[in-house]
Amino acid sequence: MREMTLAMFDVVAVTPPEKAAERILNGVKRNEARILVGGDAVALDRMQRMMPVKYWDYLVRRSRKLMKIVGQRRASAARA
Repeated sequence: MREMTLAMFDVVAVTPPEKAAERILNGVKRNEARILVGGDAVALDRMQRMMPVKYWDYLVRRSRKLMKIVGQRRASAARA
Protein backbone atom coordinates (compact mmCIF):
# COMPACT_ATOMS: atom_id res chain seq x y z
CA MET A 1 0.00 0.00 0.00
CA ARG A 2 2.83 2.40 0.85
CA GLU A 3 4.51 1.81 -2.50
CA MET A 4 1.26 2.49 -4.34
CA THR A 5 0.69 5.69 -2.36
CA LEU A 6 4.21 6.93 -3.13
CA ALA A 7 3.81 6.05 -6.82
CA MET A 8 0.48 7.90 -6.95
CA PHE A 9 2.11 10.94 -5.31
CA ASP A 10 4.81 10.92 -7.98
CA VAL A 11 2.09 11.13 -10.65
CA VAL A 12 0.34 14.16 -9.14
CA ALA A 13 3.26 16.02 -7.53
CA VAL A 14 3.96 18.71 -10.09
CA THR A 15 5.63 21.24 -7.80
CA PRO A 16 9.41 20.80 -7.77
CA PRO A 17 10.76 19.87 -4.33
CA GLU A 18 12.72 23.13 -4.06
CA LYS A 19 9.62 25.25 -4.66
CA ALA A 20 7.58 23.11 -2.28
CA ALA A 21 10.21 23.54 0.44
CA GLU A 22 10.30 27.29 -0.15
CA ARG A 23 6.50 27.50 0.10
CA ILE A 24 6.47 25.46 3.32
CA LEU A 25 9.21 27.54 4.93
CA ASN A 26 7.48 30.80 3.99
CA GLY A 27 4.22 29.49 5.40
CA VAL A 28 5.87 28.52 8.67
CA LYS A 29 7.57 31.93 8.93
CA ARG A 30 4.20 33.64 8.42
CA ASN A 31 2.57 31.27 10.93
CA GLU A 32 -0.07 30.26 8.37
CA ALA A 33 -2.72 27.87 9.67
CA ARG A 34 -2.82 26.03 6.32
CA ILE A 35 0.16 25.70 4.01
CA LEU A 36 -1.00 24.59 0.59
CA VAL A 37 1.68 23.62 -1.92
CA GLY A 38 0.70 23.87 -5.57
CA GLY A 39 -2.43 24.80 -7.45
CA ASP A 40 -3.85 21.31 -7.07
CA ALA A 41 -3.71 21.60 -3.27
CA VAL A 42 -5.48 24.96 -3.39
CA ALA A 43 -8.19 23.55 -5.68
CA LEU A 44 -8.71 20.48 -3.49
CA ASP A 45 -8.86 22.62 -0.35
CA ARG A 46 -11.53 24.85 -1.89
CA MET A 47 -13.49 21.86 -3.16
CA GLN A 48 -13.42 20.24 0.28
CA ARG A 49 -14.72 23.40 1.93
CA MET A 50 -17.41 24.13 -0.66
CA MET A 51 -18.60 20.58 -1.43
CA PRO A 52 -17.49 18.22 1.35
CA VAL A 53 -19.56 15.22 0.20
CA LYS A 54 -18.66 15.50 -3.47
CA TYR A 55 -15.03 16.05 -2.49
CA TRP A 56 -14.73 12.53 -1.11
CA ASP A 57 -16.47 11.07 -4.16
CA TYR A 58 -13.98 12.94 -6.34
CA LEU A 59 -11.02 11.68 -4.31
CA VAL A 60 -12.17 8.08 -4.67
CA ARG A 61 -12.57 8.44 -8.44
CA ARG A 62 -9.23 10.24 -8.77
CA SER A 63 -7.47 7.60 -6.69
CA ARG A 64 -8.81 4.85 -8.91
CA LYS A 65 -7.56 6.69 -12.01
CA LEU A 66 -4.16 7.19 -10.40
CA MET A 67 -3.91 3.51 -9.51
CA LYS A 68 -4.64 2.66 -13.12
CA ILE A 69 -1.92 5.05 -14.34
CA VAL A 70 0.59 3.62 -11.87
CA GLY A 71 -0.30 0.09 -12.97
CA GLN A 72 0.21 1.02 -16.62
CA ARG A 73 3.58 2.58 -15.87
CA ARG A 74 4.70 -0.48 -13.95
CA ALA A 75 3.57 -2.76 -16.77
CA SER A 76 5.46 -0.64 -19.30
CA ALA A 77 8.57 -0.67 -17.13
CA ALA A 78 8.37 -4.45 -16.76
CA ARG A 79 8.20 -4.88 -20.54
CA ALA A 80 11.22 -2.63 -21.13
